[in-house]
Amino acid sequence: MSKTKFLTKEDIFGANDIQVDEMVVPEWGGKIGVKVMSARERQEFQAKMGKGKGDEVPIDLMETLLVMTVVNPGDKSPLFTLKDIKTLSEKSSQVIGRIFEKAAYINGLTAGATEDIKKN
Repeated sequence: MSKTKFLTKEDIFGANDIQVDEMVVPEWGGKIGVKVMSARERQEFQAKMGKGKGDEVPIDLMETLLVMTVVNPGDKSPLFTLKDIKTLSEKSSQVIGRIFEKAAYINGLTAGATEDIKKN
C-alpha cells in the first residue's frame, strides 16, 4: 500500500509546478530562463500555430514560442511580448533555433519529448 497522500484541490492549486530551466546563450553574453508553459498558454500557442493553411507552418512559430517561454528565472515574468516577434526574427537563426528546441522539448512539443515522457 502506497504512503503517498491523496491531494486536495488546495494542494494542487498551491503547487509550484512551472519549471524554469536556465540556458546559457553565449552569443548574447549570458543566460536566460526557459519555462514550461501553463496548460492555458500551451493551448493558446497551439491555437495560434494552427492558423496556417493546411500543413503550412506559421512564419513566426519559433519567435512566438520564445515569447511564451523565455522568462526572468526569479519571478517567471516574460522577457518578451508579442510586439517583440519582428525584432526576435532578426536575431541569429542558430540562436533562436537552439532556444526554440529547448522550449519545445521541455514543453513536450517534440516527438522526442513525447517518447521520453512515455518511458518515464
